[in-house]
Amino acid sequence: MVFGAAALIVLGACGKRQVAKPVTMVPSECHVVSTRPDPNRPVTFALLDPVDLAWAPWAENGSERILFRHLYETLITIDCEGSVLPGLAEGWKKEEEGSSWTFELRKGARFWDGTRVTARDVVESWQDALMLDTVVDSVSAAGDRTVRVWMKMPHREVPRVFSASVFAVAKPTGDSRRPMGSGSYRLGEVDVDAYSSVWPTITLHPALGGSGPVIRFVEAPPDRARDLLEGSIDVMVSADPSVIEYASGRSEFLTVALPWEKTYVLLSTSRVRSIAEGRPAGRIPSDALEGLARDAVRGDARGCRPPAWWQDLRRCAGAQGGGWWDQADRFEIS
Repeated sequence: MVFGAAALIVLGACGKRQVAKPVTMVPSECHVVSTRPDPNRPVTFALLDPVDLAWAPWAENGSERILFRHLYETLITIDCEGSVLPGLAEGWKKEEEGSSWTFELRKGARFWDGTRVTARDVVESWQDALMLDTVVDSVSAAGDRTVRVWMKMPHREVPRVFSASVFAVAKPTGDSRRPMGSGSYRLGEVDVDAYSSVWPTITLHPALGGSGPVIRFVEAPPDRARDLLEGSIDVMVSADPSVIEYASGRSEFLTVALPWEKTYVLLSTSRVRSIAEGRPAGRIPSDALEGLARDAVRGDARGCRPPAWWQDLRRCAGAQGGGWWDQADRFEIS
């Protein structure tokens, strides 16, 4: 991430849906501000979810996702426009009609202690991944920089799941529960912030001779968000409508809306039954979807705006012609 020097509140959360603890399926990375920060001035980032470093590099909430993304790399990344970008891997290729994928690690990739990141490090990092067996059939190192992955199901495009934090690469250390990463920042001290007598602060320093600013992540409860904005916080990510409204009305804050991050599907048994019996189910009016998004979801939400992800399900094996995915409706939440 690139941060501005002025106070900044970012709306929503950049990322995708979560599955069971502590796995985040498809997180994203993006530049929230295009200006380059002063490398000599620390940047203070407010975290409104609890952070447990014992989970590193796996993120179980938005705050851990932001923090760990600075510390640990995945083979690929997904930007906020949905494009796949190189991460720890500088290139990849599909084999066996998408049943296997080969990743070539970035030349010169190193952990914070200067040791090279190898394909074997990737394989060992993935051994304890909670969702590995549901996605990957097997993985092996084919040389120092080549990782070969066999998938449970073939993928026509590079599997985006490899941008999830559960597939981040980390190296265990003998004297700490916090593993070593290859990200642009390394983990520094964890203490009580001088800014507050009760809020813990995690400090990150540029790794491997980097020139970025020191970043201080202040962990505070969500109900203190407005208090933080009145203090020395530079960056905050929030989906709280009251906080967003407060920040938007203040000229000293720059607000940036990030992509919608979660999809909620409303299942109607009567509509499913109608479709199964060959009867038309009709479509839910857009104003009804907007009403559901407004009244049934806590936070900022909107009705479904096509195209929707299930419209691609007809490509699945055995799908013939149209089906229930043509009749579905959704609403999104940021």
